[in-house]
Amino acid sequence: MGEPDDLSFVQTLVNCSQLSVLECGSNRFGGSLPRFLGNLSTEITVIDFQQNKITGTIPTELFNLINLQRLGLLDNELTGHLPLEIENLSKLEVFSCSNNHLIGDIPYSLGNLSRLSGLYMHNNSFEGAIPSSIGECTYLLYLSLSENNLSGPVSSHLFHASMLSELYLDQNHLQGVFPVEICQLRNLVVLDITRNAFSGKVPSSLASCIDLLELQMGENFFTGSIPQSFQYLTSIQHLNLSHNRLSGQIPDFLSNFSLLGLDVSFNNLEGEVPRRGVFTNISAVTTLGNKKLCGGIPEIHLPKCSTNTTLARGSKRRGRLSVAVTLIIAVASLVVGVSIISAIYFLMCIRNKKNKLSQGSLLNLKEPFSKVSYNMLLKATDRFSEANLIGAGGFGSVYKGVLDPENSMVVAIKVISLEQKGARKSFMAECEALKNIRHRNLLKIVTACSSTDFQGNDFKALIYEFMPNGNLRQWIHIEQHTKPLSLLQRLKIAIDVACALDYLHNSCDVPIIHCDLKPSNILLDSDMVAHVGDFGLATFHSDARTYNSNSVAVKGTIGYAAPEYGLGSVVSKEGDMYSYGILLIEMMSTIYSTNRMFEGDLDLHKYAKSALSDQLTEIIDPKLFDDNVVASSGSQYVALARYDCYVKCVWSVIDIGVKCSVESPQDRMRIEDTIRGLKITQEMFLKELSVVEAMHF
Repeated sequence: MGEPDDLSFVQTLVNCSQLSVLECGSNRFGGSLPRFLGNLSTEITVIDFQQNKITGTIPTELFNLINLQRLGLLDNELTGHLPLEIENLSKLEVFSCSNNHLIGDIPYSLGNLSRLSGLYMHNNSFEGAIPSSIGECTYLLYLSLSENNLSGPVSSHLFHASMLSELYLDQNHLQGVFPVEICQLRNLVVLDITRNAFSGKVPSSLASCIDLLELQMGENFFTGSIPQSFQYLTSIQHLNLSHNRLSGQIPDFLSNFSLLGLDVSFNNLEGEVPRRGVFTNISAVTTLGNKKLCGGIPEIHLPKCSTNTTLARGSKRRGRLSVAVTLIIAVASLVVGVSIISAIYFLMCIRNKKNKLSQGSLLNLKEPFSKVSYNMLLKATDRFSEANLIGAGGFGSVYKGVLDPENSMVVAIKVISLEQKGARKSFMAECEALKNIRHRNLLKIVTACSSTDFQGNDFKALIYEFMPNGNLRQWIHIEQHTKPLSLLQRLKIAIDVACALDYLHNSCDVPIIHCDLKPSNILLDSDMVAHVGDFGLATFHSDARTYNSNSVAVKGTIGYAAPEYGLGSVVSKEGDMYSYGILLIEMMSTIYSTNRMFEGDLDLHKYAKSALSDQLTEIIDPKLFDDNVVASSGSQYVALARYDCYVKCVWSVIDIGVKCSVESPQDRMRIEDTIRGLKITQEMFLKELSVVEAMHF
């Protein structure tokens, strides 16, 4: 093999009119790609020549095969340009030409490949800018442009490809400020921009990409501090900020993450290194090259912190307070005079304002939204300070605020990021969905604001009832709570969410489809009652058919969105049921639906279905047993009986989750049957558990 005429045999296939797949990968074929490839049957959908020794250029005739869905040319020795004629392959879903010697610009026409889901072009010699047109590939999940000679800034238009899950731009010559519009990639799991020339601050908007597992930003020219907003990247496992020009302290919140690797080496960081979490694992953390760091565990051999350094985190705040006190004293005489006048005016206004806030805050959501002003929200959140930031999502940031100081009216204020594509539509969708619905398990909207800020820019915000116990995702995935959710609590939450879904689907005048049901959208009040929130993607059932195959962005989150949505199907009640089924499985297993173990055809549904038959204990969240079973008193027989009781209950819940998330929409469990099944499971669990506990006496 490896001869110039190795591919001559392909000519014998020209007359095969029904040929649909040509797999020639992982051989040692040499020679060049023959031009007569273009004479193969136009019915062909897959051509694979990867991992050979093919040389020469890519023949333009190859792109006559207009029904190609997958074209694999990676791991060869191809040279020359990528022909512009690639735009003819309008049905192409996956294209790979990585690990070759291709040169020139990346064709702008790639943006016309509207069905493209995977584009792999790394390790070539492509140059010039990244075509912004790639952002038009709304189905794109994987984009790899690493190890080329690409240069210039990254266009924010690239992030219009909002389905992107993995983005690799490392080892190029890209430069400029990295676009804050990265927050539009709500499904992003991996971002690698290592070894470029990006400058400016690390974009705090990255905190909106809450599913990030891997963030690689090393060897650039980033300045400023590590953003406080990164505290919401709670899924992160690998974080590399090394070889930049970052300053300030290492945030203590990184100690709370389940990091497997953290590299902040060779920056200008200072202060004390935390001593908890990942910072106790010297093989997982690298802090070299930061001359002003101190403390940490003894094994990292940093100098001891002085008393002033140790107290630095608190002293900065006290320093600011001291300055404020000094200023207050300096102007006290003026304030006294002004305050007397202000107090009189305030007392005159407070009566009217009190009525507006206490009676008018239950919003009749019709434009214009005039119940609260921008200035009121600015004051309620201390000028939208990071200290009051409690969450970040695809279309905005959420702040805790006190809207009515006299009555201590604590609310959650979702400020819409209007510069993001689809944000205005999301705002209106949420208003429409929530204005006429009331249910104990739906997040209560208090009011809304549609106004302008002090610079005259449009400003929109939604004000919700504050949920003091955060969201479900924090409870099942993040080790920040001293006591994990018990099985009974999870069962109750599952029933709460199902009741909310039943109300939306069956009790509204016009059924509402949520479209984005997932743990981060399930909020918990002070009594741990679940409330379904974030209706930014919701649609009325009567409007569902208006969402065609071009409306990918409104169909939910990868891992939770129904598989038929990816094929262009309209949103449906059955789509919500799929999301709910995945939610149930995740609640019992704490396995992310986007876990890297799920490759190829394997997903959380199939994994759980397989576990039901013979390995259920391997999928169950072990924290369900820690306090309730293992540590319980009683005989070994009682302990085994209690354990069996728990396993049977979890098996039943996961079984319902599997039945809700089957591939065929018409075969999925109905919400009414789901509620009935969960309540029966709850009753049986309590009954059997009471019998087991009676064995003590």
